Amino acid sequence: MKKQLLFLSVTLFFLLCTTSVVGQERTNNEFQSVTQLSSKGSARLVTDNLTRSLRLSQKQQVAVYKLLQNVEDKAISVENIEDKQKKIDARAKVKSYIDTEMKNILTQEQFETYMGMSKRKN
Repeated sequence: MKKQLLFLSVTLFFLLCTTSVVGQERTNNEFQSVTQLSSKGSARLVTDNLTRSLRLSQKQQVAVYKLLQNVEDKAISVENIEDKQKKIDARAKVKSYIDTEMKNILTQEQFETYMGMSKRKN
């Protein structure tokens, strides 16, 4: 599970960075379409990995997928922040938001596993 969460985190981070770089090279209309495609793709990948790791129900899968789509859009805007401390604070805020929402989506046992995987990664 630790390796899966690490892979999941690295993949999401890579996709977010790639989306930011690609978005800077495009016009606003192109940026929106790239972001939407990337967001859907990486949100699906992360949801699939969490489904295997935590044995999510169908209802949980839908909720996690929607959460990740929402968070990825926020993460893209966080990566565009130039001030280093503000970026660190914004990342912490996004992580806190994810953890809070995941606690509402997952069972107590799943959430404990999720937090354990998250702590091992850090």
